[in-house]
Amino acid sequence: MRKLLRIVIPGLLLVTTSVAFAHGPVRKKVVEKINIGAAPDVVWGTIKNFGDMAWLPGVKSTDSANLPAGDGECEENSKSELVWVGTGEKSGTGSTPCATRTLTLDEGGTIEEVIKDYSSEKMEYAYKISKMSTVKTIQYSGEEVAITTLPVSNYSATIQVKEDKKGGSEVTWKAAFYRGYMKNNPPPELTEDVAVNAVTGVFKKGLGNLKTIAEGK
Repeated sequence: MRKLLRIVIPGLLLVTTSVAFAHGPVRKKVVEKINIGAAPDVVWGTIKNFGDMAWLPGVKSTDSANLPAGDGECEENSKSELVWVGTGEKSGTGSTPCATRTLTLDEGGTIEEVIKDYSSEKMEYAYKISKMSTVKTIQYSGEEVAITTLPVSNYSATIQVKEDKKGGSEVTWKAAFYRGYMKNNPPPELTEDVAVNAVTGVFKKGLGNLKTIAEGK
């Protein structure tokens, strides 16, 4: 029996270790918050325009289309088209395409995003990334792999402004996403850690700059 265990246990450890290192992508979350010494309407006034991301460092310009006239949400109709349904309107009645924006970054990359829902009452909106430019390609596991502007996949996010206990504002920016490589055993450039660090860096810089702008008004 002892001899059998000496043979079986190392084999089990090898299988367990292999599975641990070969896991598929795991959906990750990033939540960043900041308190700002300015009224919520001042802070919301800075970020409420989905078509203007001038407050986010690293963004050179924003091109937008079909900006919503009011609150509502984006839904897919029977033709698999993304259309906007205003608050109070019946689902399935929308015909206007959902708002989109393209962020052109200082270094030349682009990120295309589409709005998911918008609420001026709650001072929040949600969006998702629909497309990104490729920064470079690498050879990995016998194939060409694209490294995109933000090393993530299936990214969606929400940003919201609330009044804090001191009469100022608390801004919460949160996102959920997968790493940029959706197969097992990602290259070093597209691991979960790389994805989380990249998103966290964007959020921290953005919220820090938002604080500077809002408190200077």
